[in-house]
Amino acid sequence: MPDTPQPHRLGVLMDERRRELRLRWRDVAVLAGITYEGIRAVRLGTGGIRALTQLGIEDALQWEHGSIRSVQDGGDPVPRQAGEPAALPPMTDDERRDVLDYLAFKRATRGA
Repeated sequence: MPDTPQPHRLGVLMDERRRELRLRWRDVAVLAGITYEGIRAVRLGTGGIRALTQLGIEDALQWEHGSIRSVQDGGDPVPRQAGEPAALPPMTDDERRDVLDYLAFKRATRGA
């Protein structure tokens, strides 16, 4: 996919993966813990993506953590194998706090 500009390339790859998983965009947004408008902004490349949002989208699309960053750097996303836990990429202290907040949220809403 070398001819696709980087911001749009992420959206194209997200759409391919969403279709593979037979999800609607609203499903992806709910699974990622963001709004439909938020997932749309990420797909269209019209806004920045916080670490917490990246993790949520990667989880929803069953990609390894760090896949969005890889795509932004010109690489490809890595699909997560069934039942395989996600490995966390190197991150800043702010990103680490976002991850911990995300994990606490997931744990708190697991039974909801």
